[in-house]
Amino acid sequence: MPICKTCNNELKPGAKFCTQCGSQYVEEPEQEAPAQQPVPPQEPVQQPQGGAGYTPSYQPVATPVGGAYQGYQQQYAPPQPKPVFTENDLPEAYRPMSPGAYFGYSLLFAIPLVGFILLIVFAVNNDKINRRNFARGQLISIAVGVALSIVLTILMLVFTASMAGSMGDMFEGIMGYLPY
Repeated sequence: MPICKTCNNELKPGAKFCTQCGSQYVEEPEQEAPAQQPVPPQEPVQQPQGGAGYTPSYQPVATPVGGAYQGYQQQYAPPQPKPVFTENDLPEAYRPMSPGAYFGYSLLFAIPLVGFILLIVFAVNNDKINRRNFARGQLISIAVGVALSIVLTILMLVFTASMAGSMGDMFEGIMGYLPY
């Protein structure tokens, strides 16, 4: 009976493929294997006196015949299916929030003083990671909004002061000297 070269499974006569591993079987004329010559045992290497270093003695594991080692067969293992994870498999702290929860927290954070206090509490709490990150994002957007408001207020004051000065110069040019 023919034998598969990949998995050593016995094949049915006339089979072109292995029923176990699926590899193609090609009939080859049988040849006599060359006679193996015994490998003489090697003597272990002696350690030099004084402990200069470790020198291991290696013994051959298999004898090469025809360019390949006999006795080694790679076993075929079918690929394992990947596990499917759902939200319920995650720990409670890492479960995602629903869109309704994001909307509800946005309304809660919009309450003037209580919302800001809850925003700070949720930003440092580690019970729910998504809620913590959402609160931190809200704090960052508030900080950016305050910084932009300050910058725009300063720019408006500078612009208004320069316009007021140029308006006074314009009236002086039109009406002449304005007594105060």
